Amino acid sequence: SIKRAGADMILTYFAKDAAAILRADFGSFK
Repeated sequence: SIKRAGADMILTYFAKDAAAILRADFGSFK
């Protein structure tokens, strides 16, 4: 359904954002 596709897009967007933030955090720790 359209709602499902929208939720998947938001989750994917959040996952990419979280991964980028985590990478930036780990990079600053080293």
